[in-house]
Amino acid sequence: MGHGAAMTFTLYHHGSSVCAAKVRFAMDEKGLEWDGVYIDILKGEQFAPEYLKLNPKGVVPALLHDDTVIPDSTVIIEYLDQIAPETSVHPTDPRERAQANYWTKAVDEDLHPACGAVTFVCSHRHTVLKNLGPEGLKEFLASTPRYPSRRIGKARRTASFGTGLKHRAPKKKSVSTTSISARWKPRWALGTSGWWQCILDRRYFDDALCQSPRDDVHARDVGRRASAQCRTLVRPN
Repeated sequence: MGHGAAMTFTLYHHGSSVCAAKVRFAMDEKGLEWDGVYIDILKGEQFAPEYLKLNPKGVVPALLHDDTVIPDSTVIIEYLDQIAPETSVHPTDPRERAQANYWTKAVDEDLHPACGAVTFVCSHRHTVLKNLGPEGLKEFLASTPRYPSRRIGKARRTASFGTGLKHRAPKKKSVSTTSISARWKPRWALGTSGWWQCILDRRYFDDALCQSPRDDVHARDVGRRASAQCRTLVRPN
């Protein structure tokens, strides 16, 4: 099934959400046009009753395709490749697809949950408390992915990748590209500087990484600084 004018996509997303950025990367890579509905998660808009009808988990992103709602970033990308296979971001070779899925699984199960507490403490806590108050803060934290302390060691090994997993680094455009490129990590530790430079060269990189409403000056400034920071993270392998 090809994608054409009859297919309409609405993406519910937030500018600095790495999961939302992951989907924006994939849709831009596939050349799919979409309309955006900005959900300001720092103001608690993800808990609005009308949004919870789309995504009961109260997180972003969620994709509305015609009358179908897909609420999970990895599942969204799988879905998009099913309905528009001619621009698939999954490798066709079974072995390469398994490696891409391994990286995606590592991000979903280890890196993303492990980053939740750090992101809150370093970036979000004052803004969320100011916007939502103590009770809203509790609700916000309850929706944040939790990572058991007993698995922190595994998260550190997953985050470093470097030695034992260096041979698994994605060599081609794939779903793992969209997952990993949305995370702000020291890419030289992965031994994949060439791959990362290829991502930086994508024409849509800046918009896909941190897209915010034009009237949100602060969010757009954060996006510009994030893009600039990412461009400093290229080191020799």
